[in-house]
Amino acid sequence: MVIALVRFHMEAAKIAALESTVATLQANVSSLVGGLTAAIADTTELKGSVDTFYLLYSGALVFFMQARV
Repeated sequence: MVIALVRFHMEAAKIAALESTVATLQANVSSLVGGLTAAIADTTELKGSVDTFYLLYSGALVFFMQARV
C-alpha cells in the first residue's frame, strides 16, 4: 500500500512538471506567433518597395544599354 502511494505521488509530481512545461511551451508559441504576424506585416510592405526598386533599376539599365558610343 505504501509503495502504491509513493508511486502515485511520483506520478502526480511528473504530471505537474509536464503541465508546467506545456504551459511554458504554450506561452512561447503564442509569443512566436505574435512575432511572426508582425514580421509578415513588415514583409508585405517591403514587397512593394522591392518591386519599385527593381523597376527603377532595370529601367536605368535599359536606358544605359540604349546609349551609343
